[in-house]
Amino acid sequence: MLKLMLLLFGVTFLAFMSETSHQDDAEYQLNKAGKKPSSGEAVASALTEAPRRMDFWCVLAALCMGFFSGLRTDYNDTWAYRNGFRHADTVAEYIESDSFKPTGNPLFYLFQSFVRERTDNYHIFFVIIGIFCFYSYVRFLKKNAPHFTASMYLFIAMGTCVFMLAAMKQSIAVAILTYAVDKLLEKKYVAFYALVVLAAGFHFYGVIFAVLPFFLTKPWTGKTYIILLGALLVMLTFESTLTTFIEASDDMGKHVATEEVFDNHSMSFIRVLVYSVVPIMTFVFRQQLFEDSTPAENLFVNMSIICFFVNSVGLVSAANLFSRLATYFEFGTIISLPIVVNKAFEKETAKTVMVIAMVCYFGYFLYEFIVSKNFSDSYRSISIFEFIQGVFA
Repeated sequence: MLKLMLLLFGVTFLAFMSETSHQDDAEYQLNKAGKKPSSGEAVASALTEAPRRMDFWCVLAALCMGFFSGLRTDYNDTWAYRNGFRHADTVAEYIESDSFKPTGNPLFYLFQSFVRERTDNYHIFFVIIGIFCFYSYVRFLKKNAPHFTASMYLFIAMGTCVFMLAAMKQSIAVAILTYAVDKLLEKKYVAFYALVVLAAGFHFYGVIFAVLPFFLTKPWTGKTYIILLGALLVMLTFESTLTTFIEASDDMGKHVATEEVFDNHSMSFIRVLVYSVVPIMTFVFRQQLFEDSTPAENLFVNMSIICFFVNSVGLVSAANLFSRLATYFEFGTIISLPIVVNKAFEKETAKTVMVIAMVCYFGYFLYEFIVSKNFSDSYRSISIFEFIQGVFA
């Protein structure tokens, strides 16, 4: 648990350094243009206009998380990925097998076979995936989160970072989908759907992002209530709806284990409560929040609402399935929360609310990884020096 806590505060510090550096660059540009950097509005405008690119601090944060993920020897499904890598077919064998099909996550297994043909060190496989995913996540937050430090803190405190250790196929898909969202916001729809298809090749559920173009409009309109109604109907007709879903998936060639759906494990109410914060706040303050909202703000808030509704369905059963589906939309919550707080309250009040929120999310972080999951007992890893020795052995 100490390693995870150090990661939380270390990455938050690096994000703060990156954000500070970004502000210094904005003030430099103001000075260069002959404007007074002392003007709050001028600095804010410059910060908005300045390109939000990856810098040294961001790359370092991505590497820290990438190696934290890649050096593990045990946590959640790590054993399954480790064994899968060790016993992977060659690329040619996989292509010729019955497992090679569009709905069977073929790109992940092709990549796994490609790496396995070149090394038997599964940590190399893990590290490659970890660095790609976390670089993509940090890049996405740096570019799209106006309050980068707060969003990076939430990224770890809410458990999204640790999820990477449990679901590598889905994590690669989510990483690719971050680039798809950028294309969507740029209105490059062909590129957006091409990336969605690419993501689905690593984890089939990535196709769910195909609906995102419909959610660039303001939240809490007809579409929002349709999703809410749909979630309620699934909760009320859980068994019949999920049986139909399984049958449809089988018809498409995508097998969904019945025991995963009807596992009699319900979502933690505390988790659902945590993910309800943004939807509740946006509903209460919807008049002032969305009067002049941008398409990006609309999209991220809508994603947070979808994330909450999907988690809510998990209160009935199939907690694992619905928590993994909800993860596709978690970046909406991570980006939206600081935006909503800063738009809903006056400046000084917003600062106080954000401090209280960060303390509360730290409390959730402790609950999730000490009480609920006992992270210390389940996470094991090698050192960076052992990894280097293994690479050159």
